[in-house]
Amino acid sequence: VSPTEAWAVGRDGVILHWGESLPTATPGGDIIPATAKLAGQAGTDWRTDLVLTNLGDDPATVELLAWMRDVPNPDPEARSISLAPMTTEVSGDVLSGLFGFSDSAAATIHVACTQPLGVTSRTFNVAADGTFGQSIPPIAVSRLFGAGQDAHVVGLIENSKARSNLGIVNPTDGEIVVTATFFDAAGDPFGTKDYAVPATSSIQRTRVLRDVVGGPIDVARAVLHSQQGSFM
Repeated sequence: VSPTEAWAVGRDGVILHWGESLPTATPGGDIIPATAKLAGQAGTDWRTDLVLTNLGDDPATVELLAWMRDVPNPDPEARSISLAPMTTEVSGDVLSGLFGFSDSAAATIHVACTQPLGVTSRTFNVAADGTFGQSIPPIAVSRLFGAGQDAHVVGLIENSKARSNLGIVNPTDGEIVVTATFFDAAGDPFGTKDYAVPATSSIQRTRVLRDVVGGPIDVARAVLHSQQGSFM
């Protein structure tokens, strides 16, 4: 990039050249795959902040649905947020602060808006001397993997230094089964596992390679496939 050019990362990871039009409202909305209000391993305490920015010239109403993990969500908790043009709202500890969950909870959040919307989230551990975590950007519903398509998950690890978890989101109104086939660094398959994902919900499986191979493996990949519906 030359010194006279400027670039910005827009919603859903789209790189915009300075001066380009901002993205329009996403058909079907966006999905924040994972949010949390729960305790983790080694005494960790996980929370999620949600950030919404109205990028349009008109007032916006953002519709939010919380799809709770591991259970079907035929009637999910719903909330609305109103945003003036070009304004931002941060919903701290969103599952507690906005949705009102007092107990431990984990959820996928569906976000819909008729105006162009900037969306991101940050899931983090709350420690005595601060927080640490990562941003989890939205994925447009239109970019989910369809039935019969393959999703490739690379860089999986299971050893004394690191472990890999696997999360799958089902945005459809019926349960789906996602089949994962695992490959080693040489490209040879070493295991297959089926994961049932409830309707409009998600699952997370910890130490996914240990469940398949039973021992350490320094690098692997998985190919995910479902014939029953879209997923991510």
